[in-house]
Amino acid sequence: MPVQTELPSDVPSCPSCRSLVTELFAQLQKQAEKVEALENFALKLVKDRYGRKADWVNPDQLRLFAPEQFLPQENTETEEHPLITTDIPEKKSKPGHPSRQIPDNLPHERREHNIDDNEKLACPKCHSLRKKISEKIDYQFEYRPASLYVKENVRSVYACSDCKGEIIEAQKPSSPIARGLAGPGLLAFVITSKYSEHSPLYRQEQILERNGLKINRSTLCEWLSQTVPLLQPVFNLMKARVLAGEIISTDDTILPVIDKSLGRARKARAWTYVGDKNNPYNIFDYTESRKRDGPKDFLKDYKGYLQADAFTGYDCVYASGDVIEVACWAHARRKFVEAAERSPKSALPAVAMIKVLYEVEKEAKELATEERYLLRQQKSVPQLKKIKEWLDNQKSRVLPKSLTAKAINYALAQWAALNRYTENGDLEIDNNKSERAVKPIAIGRKNWMFAGNNNAGRTAAILYSFVDTCKRHKIDPWVYLNDVLTRINDMKMNELHLLLPDVWQNKTVLPTQINQTQAAA
Repeated sequence: MPVQTELPSDVPSCPSCRSLVTELFAQLQKQAEKVEALENFALKLVKDRYGRKADWVNPDQLRLFAPEQFLPQENTETEEHPLITTDIPEKKSKPGHPSRQIPDNLPHERREHNIDDNEKLACPKCHSLRKKISEKIDYQFEYRPASLYVKENVRSVYACSDCKGEIIEAQKPSSPIARGLAGPGLLAFVITSKYSEHSPLYRQEQILERNGLKINRSTLCEWLSQTVPLLQPVFNLMKARVLAGEIISTDDTILPVIDKSLGRARKARAWTYVGDKNNPYNIFDYTESRKRDGPKDFLKDYKGYLQADAFTGYDCVYASGDVIEVACWAHARRKFVEAAERSPKSALPAVAMIKVLYEVEKEAKELATEERYLLRQQKSVPQLKKIKEWLDNQKSRVLPKSLTAKAINYALAQWAALNRYTENGDLEIDNNKSERAVKPIAIGRKNWMFAGNNNAGRTAAILYSFVDTCKRHKIDPWVYLNDVLTRINDMKMNELHLLLPDVWQNKTVLPTQINQTQAAA
């Protein structure tokens, strides 16, 4: 309700009376704004608990509330000499259901099922012997549980037969953990199970026991922490490559950690830093809180574009001038979608206008960097000007504390950074890439619940970096970690770059090739 500034003429001219009425109007507006804020908060709680997670808006609603010039225009242009044909296009055959397709990379086991001799010997008509003329093959997927085994490293010992001395023995093969019982394959299994399949250590303890090995979860936890010093040099190389890149996309999420002084878990943070296409690594960093010291320390030597949300903790990073802010249109759009639930007429035009920007991105997805830049200059930049005009015009027409006003103010405050993606064809329109990168931690904490201490948080950050980077390159994390943990102790420092996931992928035989070889054999 707007503040009443002019009283009706029939109100008594008594100054105290008029002052009292004006004050009552002001209090009424404050109460109305407070009620609206509480209703918005309750609506958000209900949506977060029961509603759709995606920021989805019915396309028909956009056409109801948005001006036509803001919506994607259909291409009505026709060629000067259109090609007219009466041929009916051939229907493309649909592939079979994925569950019915037999992949070539899986090994096949042939099991023959024959007919009893009494049934196949003689034909009932002519009494001649029947012969095999063909085979019918039915396929069935089968599963064999993973197996544990004990690997015996037998080292021969030699001595001089004459002087009974000069004893020599074969060199002991390197082990990921000195004097440890865990081999690289088992360590890779524990890492992958927790940080890829989100299986907490107590479940892994039960799985291993079912397979014949009794190992306490505390021992499994020690194994995880002992693999970090081994992988740290490769992690440092990945981090250096990301910081040397031109673009970094970042986001953070909660990583609960036990605080013995409080007697409960507190909210620590896991930050992801996603490298560009030339430095394709997803690095995670752990901090004890969400203070600005986290990104400030990690990005202290970085120079380039940083795409992030509007968290004020990044302001100290931008202040140096070496880091260029790139904002996220998904965050801006989300605020208008939330506002549309309360006042669709004032918020949906913005959603429709932003949709045009994303339509351009769909068209530019498969283009080269320079072509994408030119397409954005041709189509996105004019649309951004329309959006800016609408925001400036609409700002004075909505209630100052409404959700629509907050969405408009957010977009205007971030306007320069929201336009920056049009300056470089390699930049993204939104920050969804890094939001997807932190999703495994959000899923994982629903299973393993919390980290035991700060060291466990730092361990999780490093191991998540390897697992998530493997997934980025479509590498099986177990195959990669098994090979790295087997070889890393015997490698020189100037050879460690060969263990970077993308380099390793191009130098190593992949599991698909191995399975195809086994199947052929």
